[in-house]
Amino acid sequence: MLIMVKQAARATGEYTITGEESERIRILKIWLTVMVVFIHSYTEEVHFTGGDVVLQVPAWLNWMKYCVSQVISRCAVPGFFFLSGLFLYRRPFTWKDNMRKKVKTLLVPYLILNTFWIAFYYAARHIQAVSVYFSQQENIVASWTWREWLGAYTGIGRGEGSYPFLYPLWFMRDLMTLNLLATAIKYAVDRLPKTVFVLMAAAMALNVDFHIFCLHRDALVFFCLGYCFIRCDLHFSDVDRLDPRLLSGAYLVSVVLDCVLRDRPGQHLVHVCSIVLGFAFFARFTTRVKGVIWRKWLLFLAKYSLPVYLFHELNLTILKRLVTRLLPTDALFQALAYFGIPAVIITLCIVFSMLLERFLPRLYGVLTGGRKL
Repeated sequence: MLIMVKQAARATGEYTITGEESERIRILKIWLTVMVVFIHSYTEEVHFTGGDVVLQVPAWLNWMKYCVSQVISRCAVPGFFFLSGLFLYRRPFTWKDNMRKKVKTLLVPYLILNTFWIAFYYAARHIQAVSVYFSQQENIVASWTWREWLGAYTGIGRGEGSYPFLYPLWFMRDLMTLNLLATAIKYAVDRLPKTVFVLMAAAMALNVDFHIFCLHRDALVFFCLGYCFIRCDLHFSDVDRLDPRLLSGAYLVSVVLDCVLRDRPGQHLVHVCSIVLGFAFFARFTTRVKGVIWRKWLLFLAKYSLPVYLFHELNLTILKRLVTRLLPTDALFQALAYFGIPAVIITLCIVFSMLLERFLPRLYGVLTGGRKL
């Protein structure tokens, strides 16, 4: 059956995603979204007006948090860029039509959400009862220069990573940039596939960035890999051919080495391997859900993967500060907070999204670009 689908796709010039594959990708997205939240849940200090609170974390908890947030979960955003490349290139498009669509799905939500949180921080800073939670110097909007305003919307000049004010939106900014370059990327891969692959692999292995505007290297590499996946006519069923024991073993080894080599020479190369193997692992195992009820539940949650991604971050930051201020900071509470805060934020984001979708569908459509991540 899959062979017939592939033959039909070649005849029309399109890459066909079957219904079963579509469901697997949607389930994969919710896993990746949860991992993004855990990446942002990781913190070693909390900032307040009166000074920073450095969390005293026992070694076992420190390593557990590092393993989950900085190793296992780090395949999430590269995975999203891979899927974005796959969905863009699966059918022919023109640059003009694609950019018209991306202005609606990427640029408009980007500007609205970034502006909302800038205004929120400005207002909160002037409310004495809560101003202590909005104290970082770079977030004091009233004192910004034009350069800082530019940085808030583009990431330029905002330090390592070049993140905009609502920093998870760097994904949307980079994705917009990639769509601007989409036809050039396709031309380069089609004309010089081996050269492009070698350059991308070398950049990842040697930790070399391309410095294209604020575009992150990993965004470009995994977006290109999404097109390469299509160009090679690969499908998620092909991932299933990977030996489960070999894949699991290789991924486990890469995770352990990534943790052991923490901040040491050689970690970067191992980290790249853990990202690639991690994405393959989650695509291979976590999307093959057998139970009907469990599958329906995951597919329902997957509807809100993009809203969770868009709405979680600064709410997560504020809740972490509240918990640090109001609750004990011993090991038990830190462990509960590390897992509990993401669970609360994800739940609240989904409930908020459902309410917004139900009562303000137009606003919900604008904020989410009328599409799912």
